Amino acid sequence: MPLFIPAALALDVDLVWFTVMMAINLNMAFISPPVGFSLFYLQSVAPPEVKTSDIHWGAVPFMGLQALALVLVMAFPPIVTWLVDVQFPS
Repeated sequence: MPLFIPAALALDVDLVWFTVMMAINLNMAFISPPVGFSLFYLQSVAPPEVKTSDIHWGAVPFMGLQALALVLVMAFPPIVTWLVDVQFPS
């Protein structure tokens, strides 16, 4: 984030929107196979009969939902900023 904030400020990007976009991207990275950290955590507590491939395939619907959310937030930034604008009018 410290590398991207100055660029976002220079490009006059809304920092609330930018932070939400980064959070969605990071969350997708945590559950995306084959190196998703959350999948490894789940594998370590799952019973031995649960295969790694089952855990990875189980993450696919969540990846799809997060990809949809990412597209919606990119296409319609007011989805993110409307509550902040209501709470803190300028």
